[in-house]
Amino acid sequence: MDNTVPQDRPWLESHPNRMRLDPNEMMPELSPGFIHLDWVKLTAMDEVQRGKPYTIRFVSSESGVSSRAYYDTDRNPTNGKTAVREVSGSVEPRQHRLLLPLVTRSSGGADSRAAEETIQWDTSGVPAGQYWICIEVNDGLNTRTWYSEAPVIVR
Repeated sequence: MDNTVPQDRPWLESHPNRMRLDPNEMMPELSPGFIHLDWVKLTAMDEVQRGKPYTIRFVSSESGVSSRAYYDTDRNPTNGKTAVREVSGSVEPRQHRLLLPLVTRSSGGADSRAAEETIQWDTSGVPAGQYWICIEVNDGLNTRTWYSEAPVIVR
């Protein structure tokens, strides 16, 4: 096992082999005595070469809703986001998925069901950088906005 700290190497060139979680960094007098972790999820940042299509797949819990995709430099929908330009024609899909919670309808009828959508993001013209995918879903009554949990890096 290699216990040395990788120095003078970019983090993308290193291969992490352990994860450290320190829930005991609170002062003992403030600690509840135990800490319960419900679940931990590690996500990596996806990368796409500028000019290559990036497939966004997401699931809305309602069918018949309209959705729009954006990319944003932060996770704040009020300070500006840019609409995703979609690729025309067919593109080989990739396995990226953004899950969206329920957008409630007025009555929540029996014909409500999940619908998977796919958007091919045309990254040509997108400056190199780190972006969060934003999806706005509208059911005719409400508009909800969700952001990806990890950013996409356009190189």
